[in-house]
Amino acid sequence: MAYLCYGPPNTRKISRIESEDSLNWSPKVTVISPGKLDEPLATQFYQASMMP
Repeated sequence: MAYLCYGPPNTRKISRIESEDSLNWSPKVTVISPGKLDEPLATQFYQASMMP
């Protein structure tokens, strides 16, 4: 399992991908992204701690 931080400029999302062999990966599943109440172009997700 891996967690990715990505997004277009000034926006950041966190997604999860999974692999059994570290070669073939599942499609990204977004787990955290800015919501309707977040300030546009200002909400960034860094250093997100993940728990199993």
